[in-house]
Amino acid sequence: MVGTAGLLNFYLKDQAVAEGKHRFRDIFSPALLDPSEDALWNSKLSKLKASSVHGVNEKLSKAKSHADQNNGKSLLQDACNSIYGMEFFGKDSDEYKNFKDFCSRNNKDKLPADKFIGDDDGSLSEQVKAIFGSSGSFSDSFQEEVKDKITDNNATQDHKNAIKDWCSKYGDEPYMQDWISTDFDIYCRKKD
Repeated sequence: MVGTAGLLNFYLKDQAVAEGKHRFRDIFSPALLDPSEDALWNSKLSKLKASSVHGVNEKLSKAKSHADQNNGKSLLQDACNSIYGMEFFGKDSDEYKNFKDFCSRNNKDKLPADKFIGDDDGSLSEQVKAIFGSSGSFSDSFQEEVKDKITDNNATQDHKNAIKDWCSKYGDEPYMQDWISTDFDIYCRKKD
């Protein structure tokens, strides 16, 4: 009986998502920004001021054009709270693009600023060796795009590029506390 109820709940949630009846705050809760994260909000506001708003979003446009940093940040928080309450219709929507760019904690945001692997050749070489030697589980994307390409313990440029490209690709994706976020935290981090 409990199994049937759980299955029904899973089906209804899956169907609701398919019909676009879930809000950003429901689907992307690990990526939502807390009002107390001043440094992250300031970073998102700087990005907004240097970028274009996707589609028409008056609140984001107002935050972008506001000269005062504190008021701009407050306007950005208000705009993001509005997006958090919107229904999620898919990753091609302007709302999602604005959420991703200006209103979400991404995988790279979870790392200390000086710890993203980027082009650090020494760390990339160490990560190649760690990945080759690992028999653990990986996200499907990491397995296909990185792990399967590392065929030996030699840190070739192709091996390092596979890591670097994957980290660049997923660095700006919303942090979701999933396998991708876990792989990012482990393998896109500079080695000390």
